[in-house]
Amino acid sequence: MLPHVAVCLLVLAVPIASWSYKGDDGPQHWAGHFPTCAHHHQSPINIPLKKGLHHDTSLGHLDFHGYASNVALKLWNNGHTAKIVIDGNASVSGGGLPHGGKYWASQIHFHWGKDDKMGSEHAVNENKMPLEMHVVHYNSKYENISVAMHEPDGLAVLAFFGEIVEHDNEGFAALISALQKVKNAHDGQQLPNSTLLSGFMPKEHNKFIRYKGSLTTPPCSESVTWSIFTDHILLSKSQVAEFRKLYVTDSTGDHLVDNFRPLQQLHERHVTTNFKPSENSATALAPLYALVAFSIGLKVWV
Repeated sequence: MLPHVAVCLLVLAVPIASWSYKGDDGPQHWAGHFPTCAHHHQSPINIPLKKGLHHDTSLGHLDFHGYASNVALKLWNNGHTAKIVIDGNASVSGGGLPHGGKYWASQIHFHWGKDDKMGSEHAVNENKMPLEMHVVHYNSKYENISVAMHEPDGLAVLAFFGEIVEHDNEGFAALISALQKVKNAHDGQQLPNSTLLSGFMPKEHNKFIRYKGSLTTPPCSESVTWSIFTDHILLSKSQVAEFRKLYVTDSTGDHLVDNFRPLQQLHERHVTTNFKPSENSATALAPLYALVAFSIGLKVWV
């Protein structure tokens, strides 16, 4: 195991208090054990189109390193999400990340709903998608992610909305197969060596929305530079359904669904883009307008 990923198994795990997505340990009670969850730079947020977006010419584009190379990937059901631990040299840099530093890829995890009506954490014009994928990176200037997650420039998370389409996404085939073997909490499954991080990404991933926020799970550390991409990951209905077959404990417990935090207030923060929001809807904003149309359609027809 490489030095900079030696603590990946500890990713975002803080065993000082229990928490969940409902009941007495649900989001409305998180701040009682994790005070930062009540601060004013929290995530996720609603992304307002047009008027709320500002083009920041200094952002440029993110540079991806090692995403098309073989890295060791292990899938875990941790009772809160399906998490892929990354053991390798994949990283991102540029794109207006703090101090232009390199951020090591540490893990991927997902948020989804009990049905196709919602599931994503972030929203666009108050509308949500069935799933959201987060690729978590930590600043290479820190010893490990456990240290970085408490620093203002410690984490960089890439977020992608999941859209349901007719055909399976072959880049997710190995993950979907592995989900069937980690149905109970604490189950793990190594993904095939041929599985590439680039396979989880949309074909186009150049345009993103940027804001400063927090972890969306306890301890809610306000250490995250968010990049929310306008292009979606495309999954079939049956592929998304496999996430809903996981359990929060074991097969005697509840299914792991609706694992998303409620939207948080933006307060004084600014939401910026690395593209001109004035570009017509057939270009940069098209996927986000499609998200709104999709959500409206669900509200009308479901």
